[in-house]
Amino acid sequence: KPLVAKNYCNRRTARYAIMIILILSIFINFPLFLYTSINVYCTNNGKIKYYGLELSSILHTRFFSRLFYPTMVIISLLIPWLICFLIWLFLIRALHTAQIQLTTKTMNTTFTNDRKQDTYFRITLMIVCVLSVYMVCRSVHLFEVIHLLITQLFNFQQQIYFEQIRIKLFCISNIMLTINHGANFYIYSINPKFRLTLKLYLTYYFRRCRIKRRRAFTLFHLRRKNTNDSLDGL
Repeated sequence: KPLVAKNYCNRRTARYAIMIILILSIFINFPLFLYTSINVYCTNNGKIKYYGLELSSILHTRFFSRLFYPTMVIISLLIPWLICFLIWLFLIRALHTAQIQLTTKTMNTTFTNDRKQDTYFRITLMIVCVLSVYMVCRSVHLFEVIHLLITQLFNFQQQIYFEQIRIKLFCISNIMLTINHGANFYIYSINPKFRLTLKLYLTYYFRRCRIKRRRAFTLFHLRRKNTNDSLDGL
C-alpha cells in the first residue's frame, strides 16, 4: 500500500538500493568489459571499415557458459522481472481494496482524508501502469532465460535455428526498450507535479548556463581590455 511504502521509501533505503544495484552491475558487466575487445575490420577493397566485438578465450570456457553467464542473465533479467511482477500483484490488490473503500464512503470520512486517499490511489495507479509497460517490454528478454534452459535439449541444427530467432528478438527488444522509456515519460508527464518539477529544473539549468555564458563573456572582454591597455602603454 502507498501508506506503507511511504515509510520504506526514504533516503536511507534508497542509498542502500543504489549501492546494491551498483555492485551487482559491476559484478555482471566488468568481466565482459575486461575480456571483450573492439577490433577494426574492413572489406576486401579496404574502403569500408566497421567495428566488431571479439570475445577472448576466457569467455568461451565452460565456466562462463555453464555458471557465470546463466547467473548474469538471472540477476539482470529474471530477478528484476519477477520482483516487478510481485509488486504489480500487490499493487493490483491494493487498488482493488482502495476502489472498494472509495465507492463505499461513510459520512464520517472528512474531505482531507478523502482527498489524500484519492491522491494515493492515483499514485498507485500510475505505478501499476509503469510496471505493466515494463513487464510487457521486457518480456522479450525472458527468451534469453528460456534459451539457457532448453538449448541443451536441441541438436546442432536446431540450436542454429534457435540462435537466428534469438538475434531477431534482440532487435525487437531494443525497440521495446525505446517504447518503454517513451511510455514512462508520458505516464510521468501526466502528473502536474512532475511537469512543474521538470519545468523548474529546466529553468534553473538554462539560467545557470546563461549566467556562465555572461560571466565568460565579461571575463573575455576584461582580458581583451587589459591586453589593449598594456599594448597602448608600450
